Amino acid sequence: MNADEPATVERLSPQDLMQLACDVGPAPMQVAGILILDAADELALSTVVKAITGRINAVPRLRQRLARTALGYGSPIWVDDPRFDIHQHVHCVHCPAPGDEQALLTVATAAATRRLPADRPLWSMTLVTGLTDGRAGLVVVMHHVVADGLAGLAVLTSLVDGAAPVPHRRPPRPPPSRRRLLANAAQVWLRAIAAFPGTLRRLHAAAAELRPIGTAPAPACSLNQPTGERRMLAIARVDLAAARTVAHVHGATVNDVLLAAVSGALRSLLRDRGEIVDRLVVSVPASARRTADATRLGNEVGVIPVSLPIADDSSERLKTITGITRHRKEAPRAASNALLGPVFRALARVGLFAWFINRQRQVNTFVTNIRGPEVGLNFPGHCRHRH
Repeated sequence: MNADEPATVERLSPQDLMQLACDVGPAPMQVAGILILDAADELALSTVVKAITGRINAVPRLRQRLARTALGYGSPIWVDDPRFDIHQHVHCVHCPAPGDEQALLTVATAAATRRLPADRPLWSMTLVTGLTDGRAGLVVVMHHVVADGLAGLAVLTSLVDGAAPVPHRRPPRPPPSRRRLLANAAQVWLRAIAAFPGTLRRLHAAAAELRPIGTAPAPACSLNQPTGERRMLAIARVDLAAARTVAHVHGATVNDVLLAAVSGALRSLLRDRGEIVDRLVVSVPASARRTADATRLGNEVGVIPVSLPIADDSSERLKTITGITRHRKEAPRAASNALLGPVFRALARVGLFAWFINRQRQVNTFVTNIRGPEVGLNFPGHCRHRH
């Protein structure tokens, strides 16, 4: 083996391939996070660039781009980008007046929905200056193929103050040769054949996970509309300690409380539109990760359709939802990918994925929840994470 050749071929996993297949239409498959920084009115782009340059060594994926392979050479791979330039990824914009939270969310929406260039590492960071009270914002965007929610949070944690330093960056490695790719593709196929009995068991688990919990498929309502280009972010704040107390009293989890609140909000929305339904089916992510690690990125998440009641009484909603979700607590996580992945990739290959998503009636909407850091984060130095 050539000493300069990578020790391993870093391929997309089946879950990653599904995220790539889903990236069609006007809404790119990108995830974003917002840091609101205190005492940052004089924070310069050069300071952010310097800080990130020294910290992305801990996350090699941020210097890698996605490369397609020839037919027969296996799924796409991650390769080091020899032309990596931090200035292509870190930008600065001035927040429009009045510089409040909603103005920041408008800037973040634009950043999150702007498709990342495919010929470079799939991430960006935008410093937003001009916020009220001398603050600044930092909007971090990654393609979903790079990381799911928990892995993305681990990446963010690796970039803030206090992260374990990685002083030296290894030089870019050349992409694997066609011979090495072919040999690796053969190994992948052999492992897939050997694992076929287990795959059948996973398909059974996937079918069970995808079966709506509680009742029949999703009811018809105005929530099921073709995906458009318009996006708007909004924040509703709830005291976490109070949510935990409510959950404890009802033998529920914070996730159950979230689902009860969302179902109540959607009930009000639909009634304002003159629509009356007794339930909604929402798709809830189920992560297979036990811990978040910035060196183990990609996707390890499936989905579970949950049929939510939308009764007027919030306590009754929470009680019903808790009963519905409880029996899934010990079930295998992310099993649904074994079934959804091949179906979604096949639809995307023939150009029918967007058509299918815009017309499906299996779920009404999606609800996701990512637990944030337990302690405040600093970046860089004197700036403190607010949320």
